[in-house]
Amino acid sequence: MFVKPLELTTPLAGFNGGLVTDTDFNTIEEKTIDDNLSAPIVELLGAHGLSVWVYQGADWYVLDGTVPTSSTRPKSASAIPK
Repeated sequence: MFVKPLELTTPLAGFNGGLVTDTDFNTIEEKTIDDNLSAPIVELLGAHGLSVWVYQGADWYVLDGTVPTSSTRPKSASAIPK
C-alpha cells in the first residue's frame, strides 16, 4: 500500500474522516451516525437522485453499483465495495 513507501508515521484518515487509524491500521477514533438516523438519511439522499455509499467500520457498501465511480474508485482506494 502507500504507508511504507511514503514512510508515514502520523495517523491516517479514511472514509471521509470518519475513521482514523495508526499506520498499522488499528482504529484510533471512529465517528458514526446513530442507527436511527442512517435509514432516513439514505432514503432522503436517494429521493434526490444521489448515489449513496455507506461505510461501516472498514466495510464499504455501494447501494447503486451502476454509477461510474463505483467501478473506478476501488482501483484508487484499494478497496472493493460490498
